[in-house]
Amino acid sequence: MIKYYFWLSLLFFFIVPVSTVLAKHFDPIKIGVLAYRPIPETLRRWKPLEGYLKEKIPAYDFIVEPLVFDDLRLAVASRQIDFILTNPGYYIQLKQQYNLSSPLASLIKQTRQQSLSAFAGVIFTLTARTDINELKDLTHKRVAVTQIASLGGYQMQGFELIQAGLPLPTKERLHLTGMPHDNVVNAVLTGKVDVGFVRTGVLESLQESQGLDLSQIKIINSQKVPSFPFKLSTRLYPEWPFAALSHIDSELARHFTAALLLIHEHEVHKDIGIKGFTIPMDYSPVEDVLRELRFPPFDAPPRFTIDDIWLQYPIQIKVGAVLVLMIVVLSLYLVIFNRRMAFQKQQTIEDGDR
Repeated sequence: MIKYYFWLSLLFFFIVPVSTVLAKHFDPIKIGVLAYRPIPETLRRWKPLEGYLKEKIPAYDFIVEPLVFDDLRLAVASRQIDFILTNPGYYIQLKQQYNLSSPLASLIKQTRQQSLSAFAGVIFTLTARTDINELKDLTHKRVAVTQIASLGGYQMQGFELIQAGLPLPTKERLHLTGMPHDNVVNAVLTGKVDVGFVRTGVLESLQESQGLDLSQIKIINSQKVPSFPFKLSTRLYPEWPFAALSHIDSELARHFTAALLLIHEHEVHKDIGIKGFTIPMDYSPVEDVLRELRFPPFDAPPRFTIDDIWLQYPIQIKVGAVLVLMIVVLSLYLVIFNRRMAFQKQQTIEDGDR
């Protein structure tokens, strides 16, 4: 009986850990994709990526999970996903909060005419709204956006307003529709709001898939960018990054990145509707937007020390110091001069009394 319990304990301590390791190894790798269009459409688009990655990295299975903003954040926080594809602004915020990796690769989208490595924001209203023609006309208007965390659906447009010296929409005037961006377009078309913010390509996609009549739509602050095929109201920013969560093994991350960078050589990129991926682009312009708007992770007041003041205003400080020194010297001179004059006056009076 004692020998029986001995071998049973031995099996428990050895088999259970091994089975746990094997289970972890064969757990599917989950890829969270921010869904700015309807979730079924996003899943249909990105699902071919699962088979391609399985082909390139046979040791693992892969699952694509389209998620809206809040669900994506929860999935990252609880490590329910392993890799993430999201807009650059949300990536920067999540990276700061949950220690995501540096970008592994950047998306290159494909249109019928060309490949695109950048996107922008769109500000639009109904053509019939003759009272809304410029950015300044947005003041006191009701504005529909998906969420303020949307780079192409709010933050880009907000940055343009601030650069033009105009206020952001007030909380009372902001109508949050939630994802997808289609909700914003519907809110404008039905007259629930005056103005809508969406990312580039949404209006054209709805025209193609649902017959949206673009003649009903007026673009505010329209920009002319040579060879860019979509209507836009803001400057261009780099496309979405892929990143890994902190628990991902570096070897797996390397294989994953290599597969992304080679996807353009495989027919699957046509099924997904992209050109492929490239080495990570420069996302500092996106950081500039977040800093200007004081959005996370740049919402906390920056620390400002005496050294920072000296580094930023060295000439002004030196000139100020010289002026202060001159004032002190002149003040001392006046004090000495006044005392001397008082002494001489007293001497004159005394000499007169004699």
